[in-house]
Amino acid sequence: MNQSYIDFPDLVKGLSDETLLKIGKATGSTDFGVRFYYKKQHPKFYKNRFALEKAIKRMWANNAFNHRERTARILDIDLETLR
Repeated sequence: MNQSYIDFPDLVKGLSDETLLKIGKATGSTDFGVRFYYKKQHPKFYKNRFALEKAIKRMWANNAFNHRERTARILDIDLETLR
């Protein structure tokens, strides 16, 4: 059986900010990188792509509350191909 895999950290780098925010709101809505992404009064996180990616990767690694399944559904990707 020959199945190709997608490395999640590499995939995240290529996603749009809007897609990352959608994932972030579904999996890590309390993370500051997600909550304050569009808030100018929080300059440390305002449009901080690095903080947003970090939040998404942390939720993926943690996998609490089925974060991986939610992420795969949002991306419309088979969870078995992501690692």
